Amino acid sequence: MISVYEPIITKEDAQAVYDEVYSGMISGIGPRVKDIEEAIAKYVGVKYAVSCSSGTTALHLALMTHGIGEGKRVIVPACSFIATAFAASHTGAEPLFLDVEYGGWNLDLDRLEEFLRHSRVSAVIAVHNYGNPLDMNRLMTMSKKYGFVVIEDACEAFGATLGGRKAGGLGHVGVFSFYGNKTITAGEGGMLLTNDKKVRDQAVLLRGQAQDPNKRFHHLCIGYNYRWTNIQAALALKQFERLDQIIKRKKEIFELYEKHLDDSFIKQSVLPNAEHSYWMFSVRSQRKGWYEDVKMLLEKNGIETRPIFPPIPSMPAYNYPEYAPNLRVSYELFDSGITLPSGPGTYDKDIKKVCEVVNATL
Repeated sequence: MISVYEPIITKEDAQAVYDEVYSGMISGIGPRVKDIEEAIAKYVGVKYAVSCSSGTTALHLALMTHGIGEGKRVIVPACSFIATAFAASHTGAEPLFLDVEYGGWNLDLDRLEEFLRHSRVSAVIAVHNYGNPLDMNRLMTMSKKYGFVVIEDACEAFGATLGGRKAGGLGHVGVFSFYGNKTITAGEGGMLLTNDKKVRDQAVLLRGQAQDPNKRFHHLCIGYNYRWTNIQAALALKQFERLDQIIKRKKEIFELYEKHLDDSFIKQSVLPNAEHSYWMFSVRSQRKGWYEDVKMLLEKNGIETRPIFPPIPSMPAYNYPEYAPNLRVSYELFDSGITLPSGPGTYDKDIKKVCEVVNATL
């Protein structure tokens, strides 16, 4: 089976984990947690980074630390992993789904601006879908005009840039994920990024059961157990040390797909001043129902794939009339798009085989 995402875990990665296990520093208190927070904050160009147990919990903390809760409304792109909506719902806020645009598959900012002319929202979760940077400059300008917080979901965009600036540091607060299929992986994990010390301090407090840092077992408010372990941090830190190699390999994989796939397939368009993170290579066809056809053919040939994210309002968790506006592009992407094997451990010969099978669906 050719896996949809094959990470590379080296002996050095395993040794780093072993060292922390052997040291006895296995929980959320340990030197590697601080080391990875400092390294990523410096890399992105922000003052603070707060590690969390997942990208979802980081999104939740990002909203909580900006006062997003009951009575608030949050814009979420309909084409996204469902964690974006869950994070808003966990705070008691109401997620409002807007469609994405055809080219980059990111939140349609024209539609957003039209919506904001007659409706108010408290936050927008800006997702860089599949590692493709959204036009954050325009979105931040809109945030000043209409008065909302921008939560930058860069979970799929580690290493992506916009105008030379790193994804994760472009909104009011940014979020990364270190899930098993992310550019840097620790199995699970997340990171909140901010330049605001108050946000950082509040995130640290909430992450650790809201325990007073100066008085053990004295809890200042209702908190969460969202800490990341020292073991996971050690694995992520070791991978971070070879980030350039990982991104280089993932870029090579994208270039192989572009070389061997038929030109009739449509990939994401990237802004002129942006650099994709090369997270997952995804394409769409102009033929309706293409995903089901190509999926079956790939499965017969031992190739694992994923659909483009199904529209969130199509899920039972949000399948109510008030969550179902016109989401034509999101539904078309789901119907006619596919995500192909893209992990750094994927072999060139396997990519060529995938392209042969996909091209046969024309």
